[in-house]
Amino acid sequence: MKPSNYKAYIADLSKAAQPHSGFSITQLKPTSKLIREDIFYGAVSTNYGPALLGANAYGVCKVSFFDDQQQYHTLQSELMQQWPYAHCIEDTEQAQAIAEQVFESSGCTALNIILQGSDFQHQVWQALLQIPQGQLCTYQHIAQHIGRPKAYRAVGNAVGMNPLAYILPCHRVVRNSGDINGYRWGVDKKIAMLAKELNRV
Repeated sequence: MKPSNYKAYIADLSKAAQPHSGFSITQLKPTSKLIREDIFYGAVSTNYGPALLGANAYGVCKVSFFDDQQQYHTLQSELMQQWPYAHCIEDTEQAQAIAEQVFESSGCTALNIILQGSDFQHQVWQALLQIPQGQLCTYQHIAQHIGRPKAYRAVGNAVGMNPLAYILPCHRVVRNSGDINGYRWGVDKKIAMLAKELNRV
């Protein structure tokens, strides 16, 4: 499926000089002391279902939805594998407080996010932050925006590796046809997020 009047919702990234989401990225290098900072995490409630949220003193580093306890435990292991030098502490209260800032805001919350990834992935993730609420973007548009017009498949892979559900709004990315599919955490969540954002604008 695709939104009615699909073309009217396509974002022009060439005019998006600043992130629209209110989030600021810190790109981590392997030598960064931030990769050794304690991370608190927990299962949090959101409008789109339960999620594991992880953060340290410098910013949010993981948000991923899950459906059951087995998936939650898998995400716990994934978090520890992604941040092997950090001490990961389960603290649901702190995690929920951050989740309320992320999910209950109107999209203007000022929060830092910290990411580990390749330079190419960071280019793609930065581009995601530039898609305004209530608008859509295609993989091809992102590839063109970052100066890699033929790399739309690699862009799709980078979008699929998004470690911060909802914060890095990969739910605003669709195929050229406008079809809404291919969301890592379920198409139903993607549709719900887009519907809420379209109602705001």
